[in-house]
Amino acid sequence: MVQGMAKGGGAGAGEIPPPLELACLTVLWKRGEADVGEVREAMHESRPLAYTTVMTVLERLAAKGMVTRQKSGRSFRYAPARNREEIRALAVAQLIDQFFDGSIAEFGRYLRAMPLGGAAPLGLDLAAFVESDGRDPLLPSREPAETPPLPPAGHASTLDETLL
Repeated sequence: MVQGMAKGGGAGAGEIPPPLELACLTVLWKRGEADVGEVREAMHESRPLAYTTVMTVLERLAAKGMVTRQKSGRSFRYAPARNREEIRALAVAQLIDQFFDGSIAEFGRYLRAMPLGGAAPLGLDLAAFVESDGRDPLLPSREPAETPPLPPAGHASTLDETLL
């Protein structure tokens, strides 16, 4: 199992939010905070939902500790308690656990074996996974370490000067 991922999908730190909860969280990540009406309005074009549905989803997220809520007049304002990178890490860990037997190396091999720019499964643009210089972003950079500049020609430096 990839470290940090809770099995079973129970509520709490190791849970990946289902799609509707994730949609609400995405609005909050973009805005920083919002009330139910603002979240509903932001989602309306892609997901026209009833006010009470959005309110229920935000309350579930609050109960799970994924968002905080602060009383503001007669309503509440919600803010994300978990950042997007944290949720992404959980999702990738779950993907690797469930489909690649916990092997990050196997997941990397799978990505590298997928065709770039062609008809990829689920319509993914796999060219985005490879940097423009052709290096694989999943592998550590092999750039040389920065070396200090050489003193100007004719400059006689002593050992003490080079250590300072």
